[in-house]
Amino acid sequence: MLPKQRVITWLAYQDKLMTKERLMRLNIPIDGDLNCLLLDRAAPETHQHFFVDCNWIQNVREALINWSGKTIPSYTVNRSLQWIKNTHWRQIRKEVATSIIGALIYYIWQARDWKHFRRITVNSAFIETQIKKELRERISMLACSKRARNCPVLIQRLCN
Repeated sequence: MLPKQRVITWLAYQDKLMTKERLMRLNIPIDGDLNCLLLDRAAPETHQHFFVDCNWIQNVREALINWSGKTIPSYTVNRSLQWIKNTHWRQIRKEVATSIIGALIYYIWQARDWKHFRRITVNSAFIETQIKKELRERISMLACSKRARNCPVLIQRLCN
């Protein structure tokens, strides 16, 4: 995971990302309204909305779940990571699921920032492609490990 991704994921885990709602709570002025930047309709940009309720993000999450074959419930970041930790999966499966969540957090936050600061709207299909590309690279590096040999179907599914 890149250093920026680790920071963004850690901030999301701590519920410290600067969503519009958090900025307002900290008395930091925001441009425009409190609505989510990824949706073109009124929905306040809160941590809960951003990682659980947002339809745009849920579509990306569902596409990644279908691609990976890993069920990851639509919980807050903290609760999702705890859920993965408590599952009875092999370690490599937990690493894949955690990597999906980390990449999802980073690329979605990046799409949000691009729309806010650069006025560039990012297509959800682009985000899906970026996440899959990154995960394939990570998993291909693990493909020769003993953990990966215990889950050949998963490795083959994700690397092809």
